[in-house]
Amino acid sequence: MEVVIIVVVVVVVVVAVVVIIILMWREIIVVVVIIAAVVIEIMIDDTAVEVEVEVTVVDVIEIDVVIVVVDDDEVIGDRLDTTVVPDHDRVVAAAGGLPAEVTANWRTLKTGTVDVEFGFSCMGYEIAGAWGARIAQSEKEPEADTISFVGDGSYLMLNSDIYSSVLTGKKLIILVLDNGGFAVINKLQNNTGNESFNNLIKDCPTIPEPFAVDFEAHAKSMGALSETVQNPAELGAAFKRAQSADQTSVIVMQVDPYVGWTEGGHTWWEVGTPHVTDSVKIRNAHIEWESSRPKQRRGI
Repeated sequence: MEVVIIVVVVVVVVVAVVVIIILMWREIIVVVVIIAAVVIEIMIDDTAVEVEVEVTVVDVIEIDVVIVVVDDDEVIGDRLDTTVVPDHDRVVAAAGGLPAEVTANWRTLKTGTVDVEFGFSCMGYEIAGAWGARIAQSEKEPEADTISFVGDGSYLMLNSDIYSSVLTGKKLIILVLDNGGFAVINKLQNNTGNESFNNLIKDCPTIPEPFAVDFEAHAKSMGALSETVQNPAELGAAFKRAQSADQTSVIVMQVDPYVGWTEGGHTWWEVGTPHVTDSVKIRNAHIEWESSRPKQRRGI
C-alpha cells in the first residue's frame, strides 16, 4: 500500500512539474537567462578585479583626432598621441561626430570612466553633463579630472556651466573642436544630394561675410583658463597645462569641417532622401543611399 502511495505521489509531482513547464515555459526561460547573466557578470567582475591589479595607476592613452587644417591646402597634423591620462579620469562626449571618434579611438582602462551620449545626440550635454559628473567624481576621487569633448555648435548651444564649474570650484578640462558650424549636419545635408545651406557659418545666407567665434575669449570671460592651439603637438602641451591647473581650462582647436572630420565616416547614418525629385543629384543620392541599406544590421 505504501509503495502505491509513493508511486501516486511521484506521478502527481511529475505531472504537476510538466504542467507548470508547459504553462510557464517563457517565465522559466527568463529566470534561467537572468541567473546566467548574473553568473556571467560575477565572472567578469572577478576578471576585472584581477586585471586592475596588474594595470598601473597611470597609463598612456592614445587618441586619434580630426585632421587639423591651417588653410585649404596645408594639413599640418592628424594625431594627438602619448597624452598621459590617469585611468580614473572621466571623459564626456555627446553630439556630432565626437561620440564616434571617442568610441573608436579612446582606450578605456577602467569601467565607469567614459560617458558618451548616443541616440538622441543631445547638443549641449557635453559641458553641463561634465560639470555634474565632476561634482559626483570629486566626492570619491577629488584628484581625478573630468574631460569634455565638445564641438563649436554644441558649445554655443549650452556653455554657461563653464561659469558654474568655476563658481563651484569643480575643475573641468574642455576641448572645443571648432569646425565653423554644424559640420556633421552639413555632411548629412550633402549626403542627401542637397547643397550646403545654413549649417556652416560660411554658408549662412543672412550674413555678408563669414566670421569666427572667439571661443578662447568667451571662455575666459566666464573665469576659465583658455588657449587656442594650432596642431596636435600644441594640443598635447596645452592639455598637460590644463592637468596641472587648479581651475577649469578650455582648449580651442580649429579643425576642417570636411577633411578627416566628416568625410569617410565611421558609420552609416540613415537620413531620409526624397523618393520623388526633379534633381538628378538628389535622385542619385537616394539610389546610393537605398543601395547601402542591405548592409544595415537587422533590428537597427
